[in-house]
Amino acid sequence: MGLLNGMSNSSTHWKNYSKLLIFFLLTILVLFAFLIHSARGEQEYQVAVFFLIMLALAIFGFFMLSKKLVLFEPVVLFSAYYSTVLIAGGYSIYNNFENNLFVQNSTFSQDIPTLMGHACMYLFFGYIFMLFGYYFVREKNLKVELCFETKAKISDTVVSVIILIFLSIGIFNFLYNVFIFAGGNAFNYMVNLSMRSYEFEHTGTTLGYLFAYNAMYLWFFKLLRHKKNWSFPFVLFLAATIVIQASTARIFSTISYITSFVGLFYFVEIRRKQLPSNSKYCFALLGLAVSGLLFYLLRIVSNRLITGQLIVSVAQELSSLLGLLGHFAVESGNLPNIGVFIKIIDAWDKDIGFLNGQSLISWVCNILPSSFNWVVLQPSYMIKEVWYSHLPGGLLPPTGVGEMYANFGFFGPFIGMFFFGSFSALLYNLTLKSKNFWVYIVSMQLSIGFIMLYPKGEFFNLSLWKILPILMTFLLLRLLSSVRCQQAGK
Repeated sequence: MGLLNGMSNSSTHWKNYSKLLIFFLLTILVLFAFLIHSARGEQEYQVAVFFLIMLALAIFGFFMLSKKLVLFEPVVLFSAYYSTVLIAGGYSIYNNFENNLFVQNSTFSQDIPTLMGHACMYLFFGYIFMLFGYYFVREKNLKVELCFETKAKISDTVVSVIILIFLSIGIFNFLYNVFIFAGGNAFNYMVNLSMRSYEFEHTGTTLGYLFAYNAMYLWFFKLLRHKKNWSFPFVLFLAATIVIQASTARIFSTISYITSFVGLFYFVEIRRKQLPSNSKYCFALLGLAVSGLLFYLLRIVSNRLITGQLIVSVAQELSSLLGLLGHFAVESGNLPNIGVFIKIIDAWDKDIGFLNGQSLISWVCNILPSSFNWVVLQPSYMIKEVWYSHLPGGLLPPTGVGEMYANFGFFGPFIGMFFFGSFSALLYNLTLKSKNFWVYIVSMQLSIGFIMLYPKGEFFNLSLWKILPILMTFLLLRLLSSVRCQQAGK
């Protein structure tokens, strides 16, 4: 037995060494090719391309060299989305920022290639220091364990009643919005997605939707506690709540909601066996990414339909949409906004002044109505008001590394991202230590909705709405179950 274990360990070590060797050789090959290309002549974006290559190697190395990759661990989610920086950066360099709204509609004190070189340097070191911060705090010996409260603590009857009430509130809220905005025609309501944000400025509400989402988490809890598979009614109502979420026209929120169930089930599988097959979950996540892309195209079609720009020919329309995809995704800032980031590097200190960490606590008040929010501490608000108030559209997120620069200047991408990595690891440590299903839900909400998307976002997106509804629902369950238990004992 000892001999077999020794052989197994030797095989594992050899695999690790071979991966490291392959990665080392690949790095040498790529950098050698870059040096040969650079030797042919001075390239405008040579520094920027170098740091983008280094970032690509760092992200690839992270996934390749990780011994046990837990797909829904915060650092893995963050790294996966951080790869979109490569898309945004590469696309911007290829097009020389020709159609980038935030470069063409502003002035700069330095030339764009120089600023892009600085931006890519910060983006590379920001990622590296995030990893340093994460693994500095991450505790190695913690295992994934999930515990479910007994029926004495959380009654099945109470859970079922709350599911029914919460789902009814959410569905009624959706039907109310369909009636006031589309005359009761659900199809027209879903087609007019591009108008959604403008409609809710005047009337309507989505507050009831939170009840429907929580109802599905409760239902999921009930199935897991009884060790049952997903039933047809559960899948049906889950699909209904996904449609409700999609009707808000918030692509990332919709994908995050779906992914949270996939992630929770992933941790349940880890609890049952050491590590589930990552390949099937990768295919599921890839499918979600494709769905998000299709949903984004649907928003573009919706907008063109309303404005009368939709082309009759399907082939022409598809060609037009694919051409617009790069514009809307990169040049309009829907991926990490490189154009805004280079503006921050160029002029933040002169035009606004460093925030010294103030924006990192602005999330505390984002649960309040907008009239009470500390928007003056929100970088996306400052960017819009100071530099781009003449452009249509909403607020402009600074990118995570950009926010750290806006707070601490040159040192921000280093110490700021180290802090962010430490925060992410602390959240994961606390989740594993809790062994509590409800803490896992909150952790998934924060990991997907905030940590993963931080490469394009800001700390203001660390919304308390991801925590309070789950917390209040849990407390309500415990209270009502306790009351019911006392009544049963009389």
